[in-house]
Amino acid sequence: MLKEISFYIGTENMLGGQVEDISLKNENIKKEDLNNLYMKKTAALICLSIRAGAILSGAKQRQLKALTKYGENIGLAFQIIDDMLDIMQDQRDTEKPNYANKFGMKESKSESESLIKEAKDSLKIFDQKAETLKSLADYLLTRKK
Repeated sequence: MLKEISFYIGTENMLGGQVEDISLKNENIKKEDLNNLYMKKTAALICLSIRAGAILSGAKQRQLKALTKYGENIGLAFQIIDDMLDIMQDQRDTEKPNYANKFGMKESKSESESLIKEAKDSLKIFDQKAETLKSLADYLLTRKK
């Protein structure tokens, strides 16, 4: 478990992502860079939470892989939706990287919907046991805060 925590909060993920976030400017950022940043920060936090629970409950490698994919997609979708909400509530910092500010609301909505679909698809191996996680994914598309 310590290895998992170290990996997700260390320089390759959350810590490194925060350093990148501070140095990146919105006008110069590419889609790939922004996705990578969100993967290191929001998605890493969600993946760690999901994987920790799965490992402690004795999940098999195949299940961990599926849950990791779910966490990555949910993390990216969450952050893109959060960026959209910032713009709708006019709470954006135009200097900071923001997906919706850079690529527009239509592209952001489409990308978040695609990520949610991928997240839910990754849970197929769990059949009905993953309904709560699927519902959580659906909720992200309708959240207002």
